[in-house]
Amino acid sequence: MTRDWVRLGLAVAAARNAHGWTQEELADLANLGRSTVQAIEGGRKYVRIPSSVLVLERVLGWPAGTVEEILAGGDAPAIERTEPAASASPRDQFARGMPLRIAQELATGDVVETAVLDLSDDAAGVRLVVVLKADDARTVNPARMQHALDKWVQAERKLRGLPTRDVTD
Repeated sequence: MTRDWVRLGLAVAAARNAHGWTQEELADLANLGRSTVQAIEGGRKYVRIPSSVLVLERVLGWPAGTVEEILAGGDAPAIERTEPAASASPRDQFARGMPLRIAQELATGDVVETAVLDLSDDAAGVRLVVVLKADDARTVNPARMQHALDKWVQAERKLRGLPTRDVTD
């Protein structure tokens, strides 16, 4: 089967531009190197579809299987360029200014626990904000969730300078 890697590269670049991202920003969101994004957008040929391409498929918001469709000569789904709305939601406002990888993590999953630790010795207002998240808290095995929460309690106690207690595995 002949695969059109140039077509895929052009589709990735078009989708990236529609989102308003640079190659660096897309690479950060996908946890890839910029050179990987450049190679894919440049139409680099591969024997098999690399996992990096499938990660880009997800980050770009394409349905699963889109990469294969494009490689076979199909079209990418239309993505309208999105500009930040003047009345963006509080969640969007919060993510603005965050590194892209952090904004992506904050935008997915369920919040399980949070903490704010004041790190200031004076009125400088320096704080550490911790957000404990799970991909889907409703489907996590309760024993595993409890283990994760126990680990968090230990870490939080250390951060606060409190004595830790033994947690059974």
